[in-house]
Amino acid sequence: MNMHGGSSSSSSTDAGRQQALLTQLFKVAQSMGQIDQLLRWLADSIVQQFNVQLIQFWTGQIDAMGLMALQLRTQTRQDLTLPEQIVVNNDLALLAQRMAGERRIYNAQPVEALFSQYRATLLKRYRLNYCTGSFMDAPALLPPFDRQTGSACPFAMTTLIFIHQQPQPTLMSTVNSIVNQAVILAGNRGILLPVNPAQPAMPGRPPQPEALPLTELIPRRRQDTDMLLLNNPFASSAIIADKRARRLYAAIDGRANIALLCGNTGINIKEAYTALRLLLDQRRIDLYEPNGQLVDVRLLPDRL
Repeated sequence: MNMHGGSSSSSSTDAGRQQALLTQLFKVAQSMGQIDQLLRWLADSIVQQFNVQLIQFWTGQIDAMGLMALQLRTQTRQDLTLPEQIVVNNDLALLAQRMAGERRIYNAQPVEALFSQYRATLLKRYRLNYCTGSFMDAPALLPPFDRQTGSACPFAMTTLIFIHQQPQPTLMSTVNSIVNQAVILAGNRGILLPVNPAQPAMPGRPPQPEALPLTELIPRRRQDTDMLLLNNPFASSAIIADKRARRLYAAIDGRANIALLCGNTGINIKEAYTALRLLLDQRRIDLYEPNGQLVDVRLLPDRL
């Protein structure tokens, strides 16, 4: 009876914090013009409202070479003396990548269950005893952190939270709901970019050009399956059963179009298209036009 009452009380408290934070969000968002302003405010507010020790937002980025990589976009620490190297490292990036691949909410677990003994010991030294997290994506493009060297990429974000004591079961779902509302708001305000910007009708506008030939489209690996494999591109492709799809996937560098990939791999266009459809169905790649616009693959034929 007491346990049930405590759970209801904690759920009510989380709901109250969520409502208070969302009310503030709708007010402050009116003066924000960049996604990083919004994410920073969101991280600071979640740490304050929910008394968590650390929150991180990991997103993808496309660099100047057209390659996808994972980056820590924003983080807020309750303890400002917490050394950067304790919480910004490959171990945490790998966990963020795993959550992105599984596309679900991770319930809070002791750090020993998620990291090596060495990393867990370091985290616990700074009272980062439990970790929870979640992944979300949205039909929008994320502006690059560095607009001079990067380009917009499909929005996908992993949230990691570290807490010193076992949190309430509703913590991550509550935070995830807040983040989801913030992302919707960012899209509505134009802080996130539309995937296919609507073209206003104009009198006397000349006819639009026909769709680009398939061979001119550029495949890019999806950030939620290949963010951390830039130094070892064959690690992920080894689990692709189809031989041609595996060979094509290994050759994708984010710059070469389909015609060039066919020449580099010795695969003809019909075989390449079958392999591309397989990779698209497995959500391993996206297709882009040369100008960087994401292709709606639903409009592509099932086969050539």
